[in-house]
Amino acid sequence: MDVNNELGAGERGIQRLKRYLLKEKQVFLSDKIEAKEIDGRGIGVIAIDHIMPEEVLVRFPVNSLINPRTVLAYEHQTSSVTRLESNSSGNTSDDIEKKRKLQQRKSLKYKKRLSSHQILSHYIYSLQQRKNQQDASDNPVEWSDFLTVLPSNDAFNSMPMTWKVLNLDYYSIYYDILPPDTLAHSQKVYDNFLRDFEAVERVCKLKLNKSQFLWAWLCVNTRCLYFYMSEARTPDDCMTMAPYIDFLNHSDESHSKIGVEDNYFHLIATKEYKVGDEVFLSYGAHTNSFLLCEYGFTMEGNLYALLDLTSEILNMLSPSKKRFLELHGYLGEYTINYESLSFRTEIALAVIQSPHSIFIDPLPNAREKLQRSQLEAFISGISDGQMFARESAKLLSNILNEIIASGETIIATLSCGENKSPAIDLIRLYKERINIAKYYLKRQVL
Repeated sequence: MDVNNELGAGERGIQRLKRYLLKEKQVFLSDKIEAKEIDGRGIGVIAIDHIMPEEVLVRFPVNSLINPRTVLAYEHQTSSVTRLESNSSGNTSDDIEKKRKLQQRKSLKYKKRLSSHQILSHYIYSLQQRKNQQDASDNPVEWSDFLTVLPSNDAFNSMPMTWKVLNLDYYSIYYDILPPDTLAHSQKVYDNFLRDFEAVERVCKLKLNKSQFLWAWLCVNTRCLYFYMSEARTPDDCMTMAPYIDFLNHSDESHSKIGVEDNYFHLIATKEYKVGDEVFLSYGAHTNSFLLCEYGFTMEGNLYALLDLTSEILNMLSPSKKRFLELHGYLGEYTINYESLSFRTEIALAVIQSPHSIFIDPLPNAREKLQRSQLEAFISGISDGQMFARESAKLLSNILNEIIASGETIIATLSCGENKSPAIDLIRLYKERINIAKYYLKRQVL
């Protein structure tokens, strides 16, 4: 998907995968679409015939998807076959392979303790390890043609968390100048990876190659789609990989949709396509910061552009004011966009300007009780908060002007360096922040 599709497999790899899906997995692929390499953008899906809204473009039998349900079922099946073989007298088949499969069966019950992301990452990692070790006489590894068209390790180097895991040059140059919300999100992705890496090593009793597991983990992270499974422990565990569908690049507008009906997983067009149009799939209403951290790319003119002010506002709050906001469910997530200031941000600005004494219980006098009640009336929606508006506008103006000044300094620094992908994405993030800040300040003046 997008930058993550910058492969080296070429058209032959795509065609082999297509034949495998049609023959071995009984997947329907419309003859009106074709996956192909797009200059500078990796693999995408192109309309090669006129497509109307509601046409089915891909139809996947649900038991041919790659998710915890099918992976665990497959491993149970292969381990059961091995058990029967091992009980047969005079069996002289490859002892090494038998031992591997018997160990696989033994560990199957432990794998059920893992999350969906952990199971799928370990599965892709294991398949790739087996593919690397096989010789020409071996039977093909399951999903071998899919592995061939997965991104290379280097394709993920635009994602900030990889700079840290692999200690790339990008880490020392760019990581510390990420916008605060991007830095926080990148750290979250990094922590999630380490948690999953350690969990798989512990549960499966394996010593994993970290860089190779990172590759598998990111393949899963960037290519999975939502798929409801009743056995899933959390909504985040409802995930599946659907080869070929994952070639679709992201758009912030609706171009196609996913649906499940009659035990089939469908990709359906939601708009008309002309010959030569690229078919897109929206990954969700995501900001550029989210897209960079989770997928490794940013978009020019993203419809869901946001300016996150959380770091700036938290730095202006005393501990007692933070406790007050947390008690009322308004601590953090302070944003503005081209349309409006979020209500959470309005509340935080009102708290910043309020006297410190009204946040210390018990309140000493009637005046402070009144001020506290006015603030709580705004929070509860009883008051429109107009009494806070003027001072809030001043506070916000100061914050936005600081964001513009610091952002312009960082852009100037980045522009003087090498024209690498991380620098391009960071410049886009900072330009977006500056543009939103300037736009909002202009609206204040008007």
